[in-house]
Amino acid sequence: MCAGAYGHVLAPPLAVLRWLKQVQLTSCSRKLLLHLSAVLHKAEWAQRVAKTSCVGWLFSDGDSALQELLCTHLILPNILWARDFLADHLDEIAGGRMFALEKANNSLRPIVIGSLWCQYAARLDVAKVRSNVAAFFMSQYMNFIQFGGESDGATRCAQVTQLLAAAWAQQSDENPLVVIQLDSVNAYHSADWQAQFDVLAGRASKSYDNGHVHMVDYIPCPSSLRHCWSYFESMQGTASTLHFSDYQGQAHKIACSKGGQQGDAFETVRFAVTTFPSFGRVFVRHAAGTGAAICDDVFIVALLAEGLALAAELKQVLKRDLGLDLDVPKFNCFFPG
Repeated sequence: MCAGAYGHVLAPPLAVLRWLKQVQLTSCSRKLLLHLSAVLHKAEWAQRVAKTSCVGWLFSDGDSALQELLCTHLILPNILWARDFLADHLDEIAGGRMFALEKANNSLRPIVIGSLWCQYAARLDVAKVRSNVAAFFMSQYMNFIQFGGESDGATRCAQVTQLLAAAWAQQSDENPLVVIQLDSVNAYHSADWQAQFDVLAGRASKSYDNGHVHMVDYIPCPSSLRHCWSYFESMQGTASTLHFSDYQGQAHKIACSKGGQQGDAFETVRFAVTTFPSFGRVFVRHAAGTGAAICDDVFIVALLAEGLALAAELKQVLKRDLGLDLDVPKFNCFFPG
């Protein structure tokens, strides 16, 4: 038993007590863990954890066993994998703070920083699934790799693209080797919601890929993400609230149709996994080409004729299956060497 943040006594769950008997923790860590575990299993755990400063301290304690328990047995089940993920405040958690940045062409670009609760939960879950997702991306298709969700994914994508281009031994002036770069318009928030959950479920609820994928057909998905259904449902299925302060300091609330922000690390994984089967199936049909992607930035390495044919089919499939439009002004065709 341990004293709660408001003076009354809270009991930690039995699973935590049993686990504590099997590991070695510092005395202070043990007391904080007991308190935190009890708080997390009470109805008002969010407010109580917010009023304690133990969470950040626990992660800097240097106790790997404690961190594993905190992530696997407390945080993930109670924050991410429960549908009542702070239900009374879900619109705020799924939203964030919005800024307006001026682009080079004088247009405005809205940028949203997700709520701290969402960032904290997302980073924990990304750390938990990253290795499984990376292995999945590397093993599904012989000529296409996705690097979305990796901490250094952009660098690896660029390096692999250069290696793919350097591997070509023969080409002609009439049909030279090219690297084609594709990008999607407002990609994160335009991807079809139904397609996203079909991928997470591992089964198609409609036809995809010009009829090559039928209803109830299997769709590949990293096994670790099957446990995160409730998190994505909470983020994507909630009309979120954004907070914006204008140049006069006036605060505004902006209602959105759903949550999940582009800067959210787990949204990067979600988008990459959702689009991966569509990209992969097209690349399989164009076996003479190779490619790599970092989220919605896709690089096709192929001879010119094959590369253009691959890009044209991707444009059709992405629009029909995922509701994504390619950003034509960002279309680039490079001629290595």
